[in-house]
Amino acid sequence: MKTPLKLCSVATGLLLLSACGGGSSTHTPSTTQDKPLTCNDTQLVSADGKSCLNVAVSNIAQEYTGTDNDTLRLTITGENLENLDVAVDACESGTVISKNNTTIVYECTPKQAGDTILILNNKDKKVYSQTFTINDKPISKPTSKLTATGMTTCGNDLKNGLPCDSLTGEWKELPQDGLVLAGQAMSYEELMVNGETCIKDNVTGLVWEKKTSSGLHSMDNTYSWYNTDEKTNGGKEGYQNKGTCDGGANSALCDTQNYIAELNKQKYCGYSDWRLPTLNELYSIANYNKIPSISDIFDDVKQDNKQYWWSSTPDNEEPENYVWAIDYYSASTTTYNDKKTGLAVRAVRTGVNK
Repeated sequence: MKTPLKLCSVATGLLLLSACGGGSSTHTPSTTQDKPLTCNDTQLVSADGKSCLNVAVSNIAQEYTGTDNDTLRLTITGENLENLDVAVDACESGTVISKNNTTIVYECTPKQAGDTILILNNKDKKVYSQTFTINDKPISKPTSKLTATGMTTCGNDLKNGLPCDSLTGEWKELPQDGLVLAGQAMSYEELMVNGETCIKDNVTGLVWEKKTSSGLHSMDNTYSWYNTDEKTNGGKEGYQNKGTCDGGANSALCDTQNYIAELNKQKYCGYSDWRLPTLNELYSIANYNKIPSISDIFDDVKQDNKQYWWSSTPDNEEPENYVWAIDYYSASTTTYNDKKTGLAVRAVRTGVNK
């Protein structure tokens, strides 16, 4: 028996193949979108959205800056830091100065030293925290035209010469010279002019007389205090030629005024503007870390007994009688009520570093 033919209709000259089971049909499958990456609370999503990144901090470096060391700069190093904000529990007024993937520089004003918490946020979400200790603020070291005192150790109520970092209690808080180290490091050089030697202070610019073992500049010479200038003598001129000195051809040089005049007359070391130093100027060459308490370049200070050196500074309370002098053997000062007392003199002039 023959199978009947299946007829297909023709419409407008087109064969409808689909009705005849001919040709092929097209099937479009449904699409499913990728689910967003989910990271835990302490991770970041990578820029391409395909991975989770761990935040890590390997070091927190500290540095105090500013005129009074009031600003704390933290340099935070680690991994995946570029898009993070910084907060420090013990800080106020914090600012991120710069940041990249491995480093954040952050500045703030610390409320206090001690333990605190560093917090790193990503869009207000905390992704990292770490406890660290804010260091004590260093004591400011003011810039000064004066030399340092030379002290490098500290003391307490029982003992001097202690390491400054060993102090405890109230002694730790005191700004002792050995801790502050204010002033500039001592620096001197000898000047040779016309066969004569004088000493230049490279910090203050002062030029000092260099004493000798004999003659006009002998370290053994002494001079009474004498000053005829009513504006600076404290109301009493003092005494002429009451010291003991080798004045050469002129024996009437054993007081401060006449001795200085002779140095200027002779243009000692090439200069004619020598004068008697002030008390503060005498202090400026003291080195309190040794005995005698003066820089080694001044090797003309007696080592075996006290030797006082006149200043030009009268006492405030009784200037007509008292004038300040310094003892470099122990770096102490005293006043003399009798200006005819014979003391040593080291002349000075204002030098080239004014």
